[in-house]
Amino acid sequence: MHSGSSLNRRSLLKAAGTTALAAGAASALASPALAGGRAVPEEEARYDAIVIGAGFAGVTAARELRNKGLKPLVLEARDRIGGRVWTSTWAGEQVELGGAWLHPNYELTYKELNRYGLKTISDAAPEKAIYPTPAGYKTFAPEEIVPRIGAVLAKVFDGSRQYFERPREPLYRADLLKAVDPLSLRARLDALKLSAEDLALVHGELATYAGGDSRDGALTALAQWWALCGWTHEGWAQMSAARIEKGASALVQSILTAAQATVRFNTPVTAVADDGKRVVVTTASGAKFSAPVAVVAVPLNMWKKIQFSPGLPKVHAEATQEGVGVKPNAAKMWLRVSGDVGRIVVQGNAGDPIAAMVPHARLSNGDSLMIALNGPGLNVNDRASVDAAVKKFLPQTRVIDMKVQDWVNDPWSQGGWGMRRPGQMLRQLPAIQQPHGRIAFAGGDLPSGWIGSFEGAIESGMRAAGQVAPLV
Repeated sequence: MHSGSSLNRRSLLKAAGTTALAAGAASALASPALAGGRAVPEEEARYDAIVIGAGFAGVTAARELRNKGLKPLVLEARDRIGGRVWTSTWAGEQVELGGAWLHPNYELTYKELNRYGLKTISDAAPEKAIYPTPAGYKTFAPEEIVPRIGAVLAKVFDGSRQYFERPREPLYRADLLKAVDPLSLRARLDALKLSAEDLALVHGELATYAGGDSRDGALTALAQWWALCGWTHEGWAQMSAARIEKGASALVQSILTAAQATVRFNTPVTAVADDGKRVVVTTASGAKFSAPVAVVAVPLNMWKKIQFSPGLPKVHAEATQEGVGVKPNAAKMWLRVSGDVGRIVVQGNAGDPIAAMVPHARLSNGDSLMIALNGPGLNVNDRASVDAAVKKFLPQTRVIDMKVQDWVNDPWSQGGWGMRRPGQMLRQLPAIQQPHGRIAFAGGDLPSGWIGSFEGAIESGMRAAGQVAPLV
């Protein structure tokens, strides 16, 4: 419940535009060294909410809290914003080391892009596609292979129009989900008894989304994506329809700038304690910050690295032990390969060391820049191993250089994109989205809609801010 003084204070802050901290926010963005230091009571009094994590979910929560008249403090373990989004430069090109692509149905994301005047671009369509067959890898024309893949995926996700009648409300037909949520992608493929040709066309893609093994990914996780894409392969193929012209990090920064938050980089959080009146956050340096409420917006896989007092609710504790961020294979590799390989996409088979490759650009010297995802057993830090794996598909080329971001072994993510495991949807939703006292949770691992995406992170950041703001 609000007190009268709290309501008046928040209204005044909002009416005044709360510009006092704008300079501090700009300074924090420009200076990753703004970290550490034991907080003093006078400083603690400046903040109405603490947001842990400066990824899409965290900055969205901070912006929404600011819009409600509150003063947020953002604590970020890294020396940069973005979390599992990271726009950088390599080989003279802008590269995305994390999330990059947008689906046209990312309604919240496109609203944000329009809000901040950011444009999207689309890559040229592929000219050739390499896919596995029972007889080995074969090169296809897209117009030949795409309809075949679509027909098989339609079989895999058959029934999703009923059990995900409202895909942004996944529990709307929870009665129908009881029969399918326990199924892994592999169990669904086995039950369909596909021909060897059809299985080869889709198993690698589904295994890639699940982190290398289709037994780890829930059928409902990808079936919900299929539903969100409009229940068609044409919609499914648009999951990489566009990317942000200035990079995904540009949108994160735009949202954070609007939040006018104080930001402290290089400030990993080790403990979060809620005494019923305030939340005290302790960092690795021993610094303590307190505020009436907090939003935990770090990857779900990282919750187990933080000491919560009182302890996490049962569903949250089980989720972080099981993991939702993809493991064990979630490295994004940027490869500079010799020669012009053309606009060619590669899909590996389940278990291949290279899971998939897509083209990005032709460099000025004629070499090609490609994006690849790793499969089981690949040493992503050894160029010779990566080169040998690439030659399986493109024997005439060689890997000259590479830049790799291994999200599974990243100390602040401990996993890749969000992808629920069998049974997790019904066991976790909606309880995992609920606040725990004065603490709310946000992230791309726990939305109702697009799990593992910008869209899902923005959705959950908005929800978390709405949950804690009334407690201030």
